[in-house]
Amino acid sequence: MKLKKILTQFPNFHQWVKDRKLDPGHLSLLTEFSDIQKLQPLLTWINKNNPTHSKGLQILEMAGELLLMGTSLDTIFDAAQNPEELLKQLKKLRYPLTSKQEEQKTKRVQNLPWPRQMKGRWIRQNDKTGLEIQFQCFSMKEFKQKIQNLQHIADQMEEEEPDLWNS
Repeated sequence: MKLKKILTQFPNFHQWVKDRKLDPGHLSLLTEFSDIQKLQPLLTWINKNNPTHSKGLQILEMAGELLLMGTSLDTIFDAAQNPEELLKQLKKLRYPLTSKQEEQKTKRVQNLPWPRQMKGRWIRQNDKTGLEIQFQCFSMKEFKQKIQNLQHIADQMEEEEPDLWNS
């Protein structure tokens, strides 16, 4: 289907495209659809929730791929109240194994014995996942104690969660 036809039929989406300064290359996946009605829920959701440039592109790509695969997304579009929530649900559908593994790793990290004033969480940056640790120190003594606590957590992780980075 021609991109011009899609933008003409969905003027609010067209305005979002202009506002976010998207170019035709960003929208090329949409031209793969032969039935414009399959795009309606996706483009309506984008119009209603007004995602940022980056989040909008991710949503278009992932939802577009799922729709082309024949996956119904109506219930997800109805339930998702914001772009982050929608992306999380789309990732679960598009990458079920990876999503499940990341949820398990997140829970494992949350269940580690983090000391007061120290937080750890499992993160994804681009195509890598890892551990982010946050803490504050107000003296050298406190800093050394935090390092000892981290060593204790690292030892426990090696013992109980040796596959955290490998699975």
